[in-house]
Amino acid sequence: LDPPQPDAILAHDAADLPMIGSNLSLVHGQTITLTLPVTINLDVPWGQPITNTVIVNSDEALTPHQATYIAATCSPALPVTNNADDGPGSLRQAIRFGCPGATIAVDFAQPITITLTSGQL
Repeated sequence: LDPPQPDAILAHDAADLPMIGSNLSLVHGQTITLTLPVTINLDVPWGQPITNTVIVNSDEALTPHQATYIAATCSPALPVTNNADDGPGSLRQAIRFGCPGATIAVDFAQPITITLTSGQL
């Protein structure tokens, strides 16, 4: 939260958290916001969903709280390496899997025509 609520814990890494064993300890009414950086394995194909689920248990709550976030992988820069209508290296794939604001590089040694026949971009 920005600005944080009174008595909120701002954690930049695990050393900032009040841990007891492997449990995070908060007093009644205290809140915490965690931002967890994620590294995507390069084996995940562009456009595939990645799911992150967090489950919070509390002595005060009868039911654990669960939140799930699903994000699709994207690339900040994708090269167009062929003039195919679709598939790896195509303009269509670069548009489909580019992150918002991505740079799409089209750089062929000689002029080339890309013919798109399978629908709108």
